[in-house]
Amino acid sequence: MLQNNLQHILQEIGFTEKEAVIYLTNLKIGTNRASVIANESNTQRSTAYSIIEILKRKGFLMELKKNNLKLYTATDPKIILNHLKYKQLDFGSKIAYLSENISIFNNLKTKYHIAPQINLITGENGIIYAYENILMEKSPIKSILSAETPTPKIKKYLEEYNKKRIAKGIPLKIMTCEKNVDEMRHFFISELCEIKFIGKNFMPNSTINIYGDKMSIISHKNESVILIDNKLAVETFSKFFDITWNEFSLFCRRNINLRNNAATHHR
Repeated sequence: MLQNNLQHILQEIGFTEKEAVIYLTNLKIGTNRASVIANESNTQRSTAYSIIEILKRKGFLMELKKNNLKLYTATDPKIILNHLKYKQLDFGSKIAYLSENISIFNNLKTKYHIAPQINLITGENGIIYAYENILMEKSPIKSILSAETPTPKIKKYLEEYNKKRIAKGIPLKIMTCEKNVDEMRHFFISELCEIKFIGKNFMPNSTINIYGDKMSIISHKNESVILIDNKLAVETFSKFFDITWNEFSLFCRRNINLRNNAATHHR
């Protein structure tokens, strides 16, 4: 009965019947081989393999390798919720429906899942998801900002993201190149934000955000994000950030005011 109810919920938010069956089976039995998932779900192997590939592309199943074996694990049900939130369709009612029932999914989930430590997501919605994940963590943020220009959609979102960050009381440290002075103006008047410009030649290709035991590497050019959830790896990056941060003086907001006044006088 529970399985049927959850299957109905997934089909209501866009899963096919077979996709819902495969996802719920994997969620219930934990990380496993495709053949086991097929058997447990009473699905023909060829059909199960095809559906697993579809769910992988959608980001609802993750592929892992252990001892040269391909294993699959259902992603956290919250991933589906976030996917719906940022899809450019009117999914408001479906999000509410899944939100009301998310605890039921979590009750079904067993502890026998291998949590992936590195995850690649793509597209503008993937970048938005990465920033929302930072806000959910509620930890101080250390950011190395790329000189890449975000898309108009991401630029607009980042303004809202900054407001949410301040409202949640999350402090932010930013290191970036001097080229980004104009791009960073909306941060200069932000609360809970410290900025250091690391010379004209410091131009990282990607934006790195370190928060809690996690970090994200964001490429606006490729519209892709690498999410890392590994305490040891993140601590290493965090220490390098701290060492570099302490080598440079804090950017003074007065500098930007002087620059603006000089530009006005020149005109």
